Amino acid sequence: MLVLFATYAIYALFQFMAVTRSTICRKGIESLPRGGAIIYYVCVFLYFWVLSTPVVSLVFGSYLYLCINWFHIHFDEAFSSLRIANYKAFTRFHIKKNGDLEVFTLAVDKVRSSLTSTLFTKKTTMPPFCKNDFFDTNIL
Repeated sequence: MLVLFATYAIYALFQFMAVTRSTICRKGIESLPRGGAIIYYVCVFLYFWVLSTPVVSLVFGSYLYLCINWFHIHFDEAFSSLRIANYKAFTRFHIKKNGDLEVFTLAVDKVRSSLTSTLFTKKTTMPPFCKNDFFDTNIL
């Protein structure tokens, strides 16, 4: 009985949103009373955040999982969200005076363990960061 009630409540939410949306499109937002507008916005919030966001996150996460493990593509997109230190990238955008957009990407494929041990020890002298001793970099 509870499942039936929950199913009906979700259906009623979609029906209320559709009817209210068509009313807003025909007559404008001013035609709704304040309470009706608040209920409409709460329904839209529930639809987009409670129902749609987990589904979209699952679909996009599954897509990235398949792309990395089976097709071996989209490594930058997937590993940047996983917080794995070995797959990081930095992107800089520059708009020229004539309106052209330049994109500079610096990607670090593997971070050597000597960098981690050097950065987190209590030595007083730090290695200069202008050298490129610690990174295997690709400039894309």
